[in-house]
Amino acid sequence: MAPTVRRTQAERRETTQRAILEGAARALEEVGYNKFTTAFACERAGVSQGALFRYFPTKNALVVAAARHIFAQLRDSFGSQLLKGKGRPTEAKAVAALWDVFSSPTLRVIYELYCAAATEPEIAEGLRPIVDEHTEATHLAASRLFPVHAREKSFHALIDMMLFSMQGASLQFCARRDPARGRALLEFLVDAVEAK
Repeated sequence: MAPTVRRTQAERRETTQRAILEGAARALEEVGYNKFTTAFACERAGVSQGALFRYFPTKNALVVAAARHIFAQLRDSFGSQLLKGKGRPTEAKAVAALWDVFSSPTLRVIYELYCAAATEPEIAEGLRPIVDEHTEATHLAASRLFPVHAREKSFHALIDMMLFSMQGASLQFCARRDPARGRALLEFLVDAVEAK
């Protein structure tokens, strides 16, 4: 029988924090921001309220940390989609991978938090640097993927156009899914990128 490997205190803390963030993200996705409670997050994470509050002193602190966790998951999802299949990433593949991210039900959580930020200063203050980091990381990833295009003056405006178009479409699709319009938008964005 192999000896039991004891984890360090730092490893145990990291595991607990990750479980709390994943539980909070699941809870937000299941019940939405308005019905979200720390008790529900604890239930999903399998931890006590005491454990949660050791790491996140308020509900809003937990929500903001969960948002950071969700953004990281979305970036990972984009990378995974982009690397599927053979060959190097093309413009069309990058746009399709981005659309897959914007089609994720998890993104609805972020939209709810954007709305909450309009009336809750603590959420707004917490989200601002996270959104800035995410936007910067997205532009940096695009520049690394397509360094030749990145030298063009309109490159970052094109990236923003894609992001905002997809964001608007996916937000509308929260209320009414329209696969045909989604495909049409995707084709238009692919054409726009390939025409550069």
